[in-house]
Amino acid sequence: MPRIEQTDWLETFVAVVDHGSFSAAARALHRAQSRVSTHVAALERALGGILVDRSHRPVRPTELGTAFLPHAREVLAALERGAEAVDEHSGTLRGRVVIGCHPSVSAGFLPGVLASVHAEHPQLRVQLTEHTTPDLVSGIAAGRFHIAIHSLASDPPSDDLLSVHLWTEHFVAVVPPGHPLLPADGQVRDPLDPRGLTAHPLIAIARPGAAVDPDTGGALSAWGLEIPLAWQSEQPQSVVNLARAGLGVGVLNALAARISDTTGMVVAPVGSLAEGRQVAATRDRRSAPSPSVDVVFRAILAMLATFDNSNGGIWLAFTGKYGTRTDRGAYVASAVNDGPFFTMLFIGAAGLGSIPLDAFAAAIIPLVLGIVVGNIDHRWTEILRPVPAIVIPFFAFGLGTGIDISAILTGGITGIVLGLLVTPFTGGTTYLAYRFLLRRGKRSGIAFAAGTTAGNSIVTPAIIAAADPRFEQYVDVATVQVATAVLISAITAPLIAAWFLRRHGTLSNPDEDGLDERGEPLPAAAGQGRDEDLDPTSGHR
Repeated sequence: MPRIEQTDWLETFVAVVDHGSFSAAARALHRAQSRVSTHVAALERALGGILVDRSHRPVRPTELGTAFLPHAREVLAALERGAEAVDEHSGTLRGRVVIGCHPSVSAGFLPGVLASVHAEHPQLRVQLTEHTTPDLVSGIAAGRFHIAIHSLASDPPSDDLLSVHLWTEHFVAVVPPGHPLLPADGQVRDPLDPRGLTAHPLIAIARPGAAVDPDTGGALSAWGLEIPLAWQSEQPQSVVNLARAGLGVGVLNALAARISDTTGMVVAPVGSLAEGRQVAATRDRRSAPSPSVDVVFRAILAMLATFDNSNGGIWLAFTGKYGTRTDRGAYVASAVNDGPFFTMLFIGAAGLGSIPLDAFAAAIIPLVLGIVVGNIDHRWTEILRPVPAIVIPFFAFGLGTGIDISAILTGGITGIVLGLLVTPFTGGTTYLAYRFLLRRGKRSGIAFAAGTTAGNSIVTPAIIAAADPRFEQYVDVATVQVATAVLISAITAPLIAAWFLRRHGTLSNPDEDGLDERGEPLPAAAGQGRDEDLDPTSGHR
């Protein structure tokens, strides 16, 4: 049997194949290129054949190398799982997780996620590698990444892969102010008509020699357009700079535009959200469970419970003083997110868990009945108003008696990070809806008051675990994370909402300040003053 003396030989061989060259593998492994060559040659001698075809650029495995590659990956993965098992036993994870993603994702989305992971597992190494969508999907299937975050522009992943939808975002046009594509007054209130792009040179992301990036190509196809690119680049900032130079209209996804310096430019959504970029996180179903996977599942559970359930009490209190009747009424429409229903729906639809139908029914039917009864007879609303405040402390006490003190130490810090992310994410999304869909103008900042985590979210992890016992092991830490996020977001949401309203001069009672729902002066207040402000003895009524 061949004698493979060092696992470094396997790691080096896999890196050469994944990166396509000896020099790139050397940079990735922080080793001298000569040492990389020595390792591959030693492995070839041990196996008695050539593993890498060095005559091609990029280099690629030979038939023998292709046959050996999955076994090399399996050995390295088994060693990692063994080391993680030891780390888990000692209480400290020191494993390695490789995430493949788009540049926009690594710059605009992952920093907040990695901050949360690092807070809980400071010695866990996360490595980012950036690729295009086709390379990301094939890379996760080939085992080059543990997780891939990518768009769904290409063919859907195979059944061997588990993909969880994360978000959908607009494509945007990046143009200088006064560009003919913009409305005459320069104010973008609605998404631009994609057909307007046909009259201008198009600038977008594309590889050298490629017609267009799959993401942008998918958008053009959805819009029914066939527009050849006038200019192309692999970097979003270059697309912005080319548009700034007046060479055409830059088209990017919203996240890529957000991480770019667009100072002095107008960034306007194009087409409908349904025609935008869908982003998913994908992992291999065939991979053996590991402590790192457990960490990811626990983070997903905590994240869902934190972000999909807002604090209606804070919203009603804040809008009661600074909002309009419409703002206060909006709580009724959003009440369906109270409780664990959306968390169950997401976990079940994504294939992360098996949630029985009766659990869905138990989560949503009482809420629907309550809405119906409360609207038929408002006396029930007043009678039951104190109940949540009375019941939640008993739930929390019962859960607290079963939580290990170590869960507080490991989950509290992550909960702080989650709490700090809730208001910008949830409140920011609501702000965009208020600003561009409801057109609330200077009063749009009140939307940040929705960026909270509800107190009843504390029981969501336990309810999910009761519906699917596989989540039982995550309940303690997830409950602490959610409880911490409840406290943090209850502080940050009103502060940010008040700051936005004060900045635009609308931190006042709308029934008394003489401003309309958009924060603009009412006709009566635009002149010398309202009737009630005039001197009643002057005779000028």
